[in-house]
Amino acid sequence: MSKPVSRTVVKIFTAVTLLLLTSFATTNASSTPHGSQAIRQQTPALAPEVVTVTATKTDTLFTDVNNNTLVDPGDTLQYTIVVGNSGDEDALNTLFTDVTDDTEVTVIAGSLRATPIGCNDAYNVIGNTHITHAAGAGLLANDIDPDGGSLTASCAPCTSTNGGAVTLNADGSFTYNPPVGFTGSDTFTYTVTDNHSLTDTGTVTFTVTNRIWWVDSDAPGGGDGRSTSPFNTLSAAQAASGANDIVFVYNRGANYTGGFVMDNGERLCGHGAALATCSGITPPAGTAFPGTSTNPTIINAAGNGVTLAQNNTIHGVTLGNTGAAANFALSGSNFGTLNLEIVTINTNNGAISLNTGTATASFTSVTATGSTNNVALTSVNGNLNLGTGALSGSSGDAFVIGGGAAAVSYTGTITNSAARAVNIQNKTAGTVTFGGAITSTGTGILLANNSGATMTFTGGLSLNTGTNTAFSATGGGTINVSTGINAATTTAGTAVNIRNMTIGASGVTFRSVSANGGSNGIYLDSNTGGTFTVSGTGSPGSGGTIQNMSGANGTTNGIGVYLNNTGNVSLNWMQLNGFSNFAIRGITVSNVTFTNSVVSGLSGDSAADDEGAISFTNLTGTFTFTNRGVTRNP
Repeated sequence: MSKPVSRTVVKIFTAVTLLLLTSFATTNASSTPHGSQAIRQQTPALAPEVVTVTATKTDTLFTDVNNNTLVDPGDTLQYTIVVGNSGDEDALNTLFTDVTDDTEVTVIAGSLRATPIGCNDAYNVIGNTHITHAAGAGLLANDIDPDGGSLTASCAPCTSTNGGAVTLNADGSFTYNPPVGFTGSDTFTYTVTDNHSLTDTGTVTFTVTNRIWWVDSDAPGGGDGRSTSPFNTLSAAQAASGANDIVFVYNRGANYTGGFVMDNGERLCGHGAALATCSGITPPAGTAFPGTSTNPTIINAAGNGVTLAQNNTIHGVTLGNTGAAANFALSGSNFGTLNLEIVTINTNNGAISLNTGTATASFTSVTATGSTNNVALTSVNGNLNLGTGALSGSSGDAFVIGGGAAAVSYTGTITNSAARAVNIQNKTAGTVTFGGAITSTGTGILLANNSGATMTFTGGLSLNTGTNTAFSATGGGTINVSTGINAATTTAGTAVNIRNMTIGASGVTFRSVSANGGSNGIYLDSNTGGTFTVSGTGSPGSGGTIQNMSGANGTTNGIGVYLNNTGNVSLNWMQLNGFSNFAIRGITVSNVTFTNSVVSGLSGDSAADDEGAISFTNLTGTFTFTNRGVTRNP
């Protein structure tokens, strides 16, 4: 609010008071003050708004030298001018002329003094976060001395109405530290003083929104969580913070122990990411956010690293070791939405367990060496980029996806000897891309009932699964297996089993497929799309050896390569030895290539079933059969 007189009045809705002090001479021995009188309103230079503006001047005896309550020569009068606007519009371009028309009084030249005008101030503040303003943006920046002198600012006490701390300098520069945990409106009053020791007051209003709890492992104990006195443990921040709060964690080199359990809407912001991005807050004037550094590390010897609530944000932290095999570095169930960036996981147990929610997550890397699963995603939607890293040591399936429509990618390696390296079932949409090498000596890779989803492997597969199926994709969805050295080897299990799938544009390519014993080596049924290829490396047998298959006559068992209602199959540099039914059996098949391969040994033992080495029914398209050898050793 401004307090002008004899000048343009800007936005005045209530009365404004200006005090004028003057010494004077008088023609009489004494007189009395005149009380109130109106001040003339001048015609403005520009047409005023539709307002009702008045100005009234009142004189009172300010300094009574002889204490006779009369105005005597040498006394000082105080003139109080009240300017008011009772209208609903701003008063613009309105001038007043103050006329001293007392014939008994002569104002001594140079004695007129006007009080300074302390204008109210307003600042935006983040909860628990101090602000600092230099003089140029401080409390005196909008204050006025009508006499043209200099002003100083002071406060006593320098405490806001809600207990915030104010440090005020004479030049108007100041700092304000809001009360711990406070949000809302906070005020304090300061005094502005001119060269003549005349004063006025101004009110400063701080609008405190949001709330950041600050954590610094190097801070002394007993901190209250404000930027000027951080907590030194995550447990203190967890206890103090609540829904929709922000916790900022400095990286000082030491691990933060005990993990962190989040509240709904809470944001965990580490030093490795921009606080403004993580918090969603543009720092107001006077607020300095710390610059980015490296991620602080959070560990927990007694549980999960970070446990989600709902609708959380995590940026710029590293999640380390946890307490037991059942624990995960990041865990959340019914987590709503998750926004995650610049997060690294390097843990001795499980890395990620998310169940039911939507994630927008970008990890730098994910490494885990234990737990039942390294990564488990159940009914998760959104987009998750797990970066690079290495997954190993799980007692169950290493990488598990159940349901949901999330787009998931991981370029790290996966190694598993206990169960499946990858298990993806019941995805309704979305893509899953593995760009790193996958090694399984357990139960291989299972892709089942993923209608609408696309699964791609580009980092190389090394599957040696004994009596278990090495690579199985059934029940819908699109698959691509390309790039890298892809090899599937079993003893009594099917090496490659693909049924009711769409083979993507990149195809499914194995360098070698080998199986010794069991029912089938390769089983392709009711597939569409791209090409299934066993490529070899250009030398005999480099495409793998399938041998010693057995099964009842008239069944699909006991067949080395079984093809049904499928097309675009290319088998190269393979060795096929000894089958109770067929080496290769194709029914309603199109576009088959069989080159540089050998079928040897017994193939079929039933003339009634027309068993033999190679048999096709309803073969269409192109059939290429070159540089092959077929021998029969009854």
